[in-house]
Parts: sequence; structure tokens; C-alpha cells
Amino acid sequence: MTGNSCDHAPAAVAPDASAPADAPWRPLLPALAAIMAMILALAALAIWLARERQIGLEAVRLEAVASLRAQQVTGWVDERRAQFQFLARTPLWPELLLRWQDHGDDGARERLLERTRDYAKGHGFASLSVIDAMGRVLPLAEGAPPALTASTRDAARRALAAGQPAMSELHRLKGSAPEVRLDFVVPMTALAARGAAARCLIVVRLDPHTNLLPMLAAGPDS
Repeated sequence: MTGNSCDHAPAAVAPDASAPADAPWRPLLPALAAIMAMILALAALAIWLARERQIGLEAVRLEAVASLRAQQVTGWVDERRAQFQFLARTPLWPELLLRWQDHGDDGARERLLERTRDYAKGHGFASLSVIDAMGRVLPLAEGAPPALTASTRDAARRALAAGQPAMSELHRLKGSAPEVRLDFVVPMTALAARGAAARCLIVVRLDPHTNLLPMLAAGPDS
């Protein structure tokens, strides 16, 4: 039979346009994910390195500041020691002390009190007091003598043993003025026999807030 459409070969079925086609970049997804992970890792490493470098620079800066402060404090202490070594060799104060203590000369006591007050005021010290070799405060002025802390008594023992000014630890005594204090104990060696310990010592009391602590608290560019 001819002319029958059924005799023709079946036509190819056309693809459904609505079916999703495979994206051409889909095979690249694993490689892209690996690249992104590498970029993130490199970024994290860069941030960590920058942070470590900053920490290192800050550590170097702080070390330099600490070294500078240590040099400043050492220089400050050395200056005080030299000043008090000169004071220890001054004969006038021991002479007044001996005249007062051995001969009951109240005029010598008054002169010594005046000189210690003038010296403290002129050099910016909190106070000056006199102690004997037993660590007892001598009553230069009226009223109760200033209290000595254990740190100051220890400095007095070291000063007597060495024949040189000795510094106490930085310490606090509540209710006193100043409350935070630093003492230098100076043996009066000018009239002592050669090799003998001094009979009396001067306690120079400093207020650390006036010079030492501001030096430590100053900025790195100060």
C-alpha cells in the first residue's frame, strides 16, 4: 500500500526544551572550591603573620621603653647616692650631733633641726630625721618622732655595715605623709674613727610621687 503515512519511518523525537541542560562549568566546581579554600587559607596566614609581626614590634618597643626606664631609674639612684655620700662626709652635722648628745647643747640641736629642714626643703625631700646606731629616732623637734619601717631599719643596718648610704625598698605606711615612701639612710662618718661605725645616721625621706613615679609613668617619647 502506498500513500499511507504509517509506511514512513518514525521521526526522531525532539528534545524537551524544558529539561535542564548540564552547565558547562559544573565540572569546575571542585577545582574552584579548592582555589577558594587556598585563598582563604592564604588570607588567614597573611593576617596571622601581620598580627605576629605587630606583636613582635610591640614587644621590641616595650623592651626598649623598659630598658630606657631602667637606665633612668639607675641614673636617678646613682645621683642620690653621690649626693648623700657628700652629705656623709660633711663634718658640721656630726659636730652638732655630738654637742647636742654628749654635752646637752640645745642650741646645737636647734641649729641641726634648722639645717635638716632647710636641706630637705631645698632639695625637695619629704623630711630628714636622725637616728642612732641602735635605730632609735632622736627627738630633734617637738612631738612624736617619725616612725621607722622594717625596710628603713634594714637599710640602716646595711648603711652601718658598709659605711655607705643605703636605700630602703619602695614601701607604704598607711596614715603617714607621704604614705608611699623611699628612704635613704646616710651614716655620719665624718667624725668616726677610721674603720669604726658611725654613731648617728640621717634618714632622708623621699616622696616617690614627686620624681621617681612620674619618671616611670611617662610615655615612651618623654
